[in-house]
Amino acid sequence: MVAGIPYGGRLFRPAFRHPFPGQAVRHIAVVHPMSTVWCRLGCDPHGNPVRNNERDIPGLDAYGYRFNDLLRTLSRQHYDVDLLDETLLARYGSVNDGRLVLKNASYDVVIVPEIDSLYGTTVSLLMSFAGQKGKLIVTKPLPTMVEGRQAPEAFRFFGNLDVAENQDAIVSLLPARDVSVTEQGTECPAILYQLRMDGQQWYLFLVNNDREHAHVVDVTTSCVGSLTLLDPLTGEKRDMAVRQVGEGKMSWRVQADPCSSFVYLINRETAPMTEAWVPAVWSLVEKLGGQWNGRRDRDNVLTLDMCSWILPGKSLRR
Repeated sequence: MVAGIPYGGRLFRPAFRHPFPGQAVRHIAVVHPMSTVWCRLGCDPHGNPVRNNERDIPGLDAYGYRFNDLLRTLSRQHYDVDLLDETLLARYGSVNDGRLVLKNASYDVVIVPEIDSLYGTTVSLLMSFAGQKGKLIVTKPLPTMVEGRQAPEAFRFFGNLDVAENQDAIVSLLPARDVSVTEQGTECPAILYQLRMDGQQWYLFLVNNDREHAHVVDVTTSCVGSLTLLDPLTGEKRDMAVRQVGEGKMSWRVQADPCSSFVYLINRETAPMTEAWVPAVWSLVEKLGGQWNGRRDRDNVLTLDMCSWILPGKSLRR
């Protein structure tokens, strides 16, 4: 705990002003397939009093797992996305200058995953978005229904778009990343990120989601400026040098131990320092030896570190 602010509370409070500085930077949206789920299930179609025993449930579960796999693939390939709710799109959606706008958010790339049915308002917005040269990616099999009714003619304009043969092919059709995290030249799926913008300051949060292995990765961002490492454990700030700057990008190297996390501040108003990479050296805060009794003094504190413990008569826990 530093200055009364616990570790978990500082993860997204690097400026010690408010928990979530700025807005998340997301240029890609994925249409949520909830209307397709309802079309495939319907309202108590087989009269089974136990809803989870309906004969359509296993197929719908498999459909949901495929959609979750798509989201998992996008995040591990370092594409941060929002999900589009068609009801909200109908109320607040518009298209402006080649971007799909939803209240305060806007997107220049929209992905239509494996979907059977779309709202009529969604089809109209997507047609306008594609007509204004927004990047619309659709996935086979293409939708054929509008609000649950067959209307394949409504989707004829899909034939002129980027069409993915399946969900695995979507990544190859996406534009350049805002953040790339590579290990030996390929995107490292163990490292997840979130990028936030607060005026001329950008915050980049990285976490190694691998509980067993360290990863040495090269981080490349489309925002260029002075780089500062914010240590959530101690509250300290450390100016960092970048390895390379050019073509509107900069990169640096990170050694990410298992379950480790990092918060970087990028200030676009000042130029970055450039020099050869030197591995970060962390000071030991405290080393605990022997046996200890412990208890939580704070509920619901987020921690991304890992420890092991054992209780009398119990097996080792991690």
